[in-house]
Amino acid sequence: MIEQLRNQMYIYLSLLTLLKPTSSKYVSKPRYCSVSYYASNRPICKSEYNDLKYPIHQGAIQMAQQLAKEEGFEIDEKFLPHIGYLFSRDPLFVFKDMCKDMPPTSTCHLDNFQGSIWTTVRLKPPPTLDSSISWRVEFRPCDQNLTAEENVATAVLVQMFAQLVTYEKTKLNFYIPISLVDENISRAVKKDAITSQKFWWRKNIIDTAGYSKDEYIELSLEEWLIGNKDFPGFYHLYSEFIDELISSNPDKAEFYRAFREECFRATEIILQRAQGKRMTTAALIRKFVTEHSAYEKNSVVNEVVMADLQEFLIRSSYTDILLSLIHISEPTRQAEISYAVFCLKKKKL
Repeated sequence: MIEQLRNQMYIYLSLLTLLKPTSSKYVSKPRYCSVSYYASNRPICKSEYNDLKYPIHQGAIQMAQQLAKEEGFEIDEKFLPHIGYLFSRDPLFVFKDMCKDMPPTSTCHLDNFQGSIWTTVRLKPPPTLDSSISWRVEFRPCDQNLTAEENVATAVLVQMFAQLVTYEKTKLNFYIPISLVDENISRAVKKDAITSQKFWWRKNIIDTAGYSKDEYIELSLEEWLIGNKDFPGFYHLYSEFIDELISSNPDKAEFYRAFREECFRATEIILQRAQGKRMTTAALIRKFVTEHSAYEKNSVVNEVVMADLQEFLIRSSYTDILLSLIHISEPTRQAEISYAVFCLKKKKL
């Protein structure tokens, strides 16, 4: 029964649209889903990568263009489809106190629409037009973990990847078609996906010439991290990135080398789980439940098992037992994402 219910979350989410496929208002993806398109004006982001159809509210796009014209500024053409996508759904809530007297510099209503769609990556506007806080990109597919070390590993790995993507000198190309991103998400929720599944990645990340259907390769997470004969590995690429920073800033060489070592040390937890040396949270929970004396082997987690499980997980969060990783294994709380800033200091009982 557990095997049959493995993808029940995605079945449930697909029902949230509440519309039949034949409806003119049908939206193929639920509000909880993988990202549907790339919004980038980088030359290496070819239109062919956006190979999925997604809903667009043309009226919202026309209104945005008209308002921009009236205010005397240009609006990024790559941003317009994003506006159309946001307004293709109704918001789930509104700010009662700001329905009439909203400050002219506030972006709360835009953020309201943003906050009604929970995609794996989300563009977040500044809180006000005159704010010192700029636009941000939220990385959202992973849960908050139980230990500080695991949360650090997740945050550091995302930061490392963001540095590679945005570094202008190397201009690495990590783009793959959005349809393959969707395929990766569908594989990531399978049981023990961290070790049993392979995922689509770009093979030639140096190529910026154009789009090719043969540029993609299936790699396990371990292979993506440390490489194989077809792919150099993320750690190798990041090490070269640090070497480039050292060559450009020789007076900071000692700092950059120490920084690289700390990043590799912090993310070692992820590598160990990708290699099957440490269990994910999902695997550990399954093991705890199935081996519990009160579990009746009927896929029902009764109150006795649940109470003991909660105590075990709470206790584990204050010890050196290191639990789940970047959550490339099946999610347990897809809708709840951590935005915390983490530190490397270990907790003590």
